[in-house]
Amino acid sequence: MRRRWANRRLGSRVNAHELAVHAVEKAGFRGYVSSWTLTDVQEPLTFTYGDRQVCVADKGYTWLQYFPAGEAYTLTAMYDAAGQVIQWYFDMCREHGIGDDGVPWFYDLYLDILVLPTGEVMVLDEEELEAALVDGIVSAAEYELAWRTARKLLEEIERGHLPAQLEQIREEIAARDHAMMHGESGPAGKNDKAVARKT
Repeated sequence: MRRRWANRRLGSRVNAHELAVHAVEKAGFRGYVSSWTLTDVQEPLTFTYGDRQVCVADKGYTWLQYFPAGEAYTLTAMYDAAGQVIQWYFDMCREHGIGDDGVPWFYDLYLDILVLPTGEVMVLDEEELEAALVDGIVSAAEYELAWRTARKLLEEIERGHLPAQLEQIREEIAARDHAMMHGESGPAGKNDKAVARKT
């Protein structure tokens, strides 16, 4: 099973980045939020959805990654250099946590949900999950966990609760990031960490 880290999602494509991790308990959310800003990349990363191409990673882009306590998913909200949301991406996971270096991680269960600003919702990588089950990479219980979590999220998305609910804390996270990265006094929480700055 793949273990993914909040600051290693794009491999060698990223030349430089800044990562801050925040402990958050607000607006119905309890857990960690990491803010990953790409300060230099080798080349943009673009995905094709139907007849549309969407750039999700380039210089100045920021990924806010939500790790809700007690839930079997993570959410990555991706923003362009102007601060406009590009997409919300849900990863089903077996579990998630924080490494000794302060960087969040999760065990990927392959199944994903994509939400675009237009309101389009897509379930992705079902075939990868099926193959992982056949190959013994995930157990039957983990397979059921992925689909159970996805169905619950789809209901929340349909009702308009997600990702709108988590967007409510974005402004506070931005203020914390600024205070942490520039060494200023301000709204940074006591458990916040500027855990990685790569140049």
